[in-house]
Amino acid sequence: MKKMIFVGLAVLMAFALISCDMVPIAILGGDEFVQYHLDDNGQLTAMTLTLDGGSASKNVSRALFDSMAKASYDYFEVVFYAQTGAAAGSREAVRTTWEFGASGVISGVHRTVAGVDYATADPAAVTAIDEGAAVLFIGNRTTMNLLAVGLLTHVDGVPNTEITTTSRTVTFTVHSLEAGLGFASVTAAAPLNIRLNLADATGVNFNGIALASGAPTTGNYSFGFSGLTPTTDEDEILARFAGIRVNEANPKILPRNPAFISAGKVISFYSTASILTTSEFTLAADAPLATTDDGAVAYTFNTPAEIGWTAFTYDIPVYAITKDVGADDSVFFPWRIRPGQGVNAGYLDNNTPTALGGSILLSIGAAPATINLEQDVILITN
Repeated sequence: MKKMIFVGLAVLMAFALISCDMVPIAILGGDEFVQYHLDDNGQLTAMTLTLDGGSASKNVSRALFDSMAKASYDYFEVVFYAQTGAAAGSREAVRTTWEFGASGVISGVHRTVAGVDYATADPAAVTAIDEGAAVLFIGNRTTMNLLAVGLLTHVDGVPNTEITTTSRTVTFTVHSLEAGLGFASVTAAAPLNIRLNLADATGVNFNGIALASGAPTTGNYSFGFSGLTPTTDEDEILARFAGIRVNEANPKILPRNPAFISAGKVISFYSTASILTTSEFTLAADAPLATTDDGAVAYTFNTPAEIGWTAFTYDIPVYAITKDVGADDSVFFPWRIRPGQGVNAGYLDNNTPTALGGSILLSIGAAPATINLEQDVILITN
């Protein structure tokens, strides 16, 4: 089952003027360059940013609504990439990043009287003069975690992807990135029942995946976007994946001691199997995160010749569209993709859509179905 890394982001964010098909319920702060629009649940529904608006403000507002302060997202990056001349190398990037509450300003977006098409986020599709790519990344500044991705879908409030010299509004449609226990080509493990002590007759269940003992296991891990379905929304999905570029080849799968929260305490126990030091995803540097609409990314688990339970997480470094220094001297922002966000990211995921954990349990060989922490493993609490 997949879960959303990022929950609650509405589908439209607009730059410059609010497009006519959006009805903001409330406005939270802002200035002449940017405004944040919230619905009655305190979720972000739209953002306005002035094209060619001047210099970005360095002052970041912290006067947030309570509901907004509790949300994970607080950082934004928009990148426009276009071929500006007939020569093969005449490509140009402009980008801007800003924190929630600050002025998000971008200048120098390449556009012409006839229009430059920014329908895709794929830099490989920019092969001729006045072709372009654009993407919006949304995430968390502290963790650098990428949470959602937007494609340009409207210009001046009308479904269109061509920006002309007279365009004032560009609107990005945003979908949350999904991750979690989306493994294929492996067997789901029977839930591990963890009991805190000998008197605990019920315990708590955690789902995981089963691996063979002493043999490599290969398969695919699937990423996706909330609200988009493979086959039905193939073009949208592939366009988003194309804008997420891998910044480091074959990122490692990171071993962890299994941990969870019980009665306000962190319960962590030593793995009963060796750490998976050579397990990794198969990803090429500077390539798209995925190239199929099911978001499949190949992986290899090199498991020890042991029997037991362990856990892992991952950290995939990515960037938006291009690492080229921008025409505005901007440099790329190094984002990360992780299966969890916030203080709970290191704890076990119990395989539900609302689970906050970002650590995934592994069963190696004929691992026991029940662990009693009082007698079977060393218990750590804090």
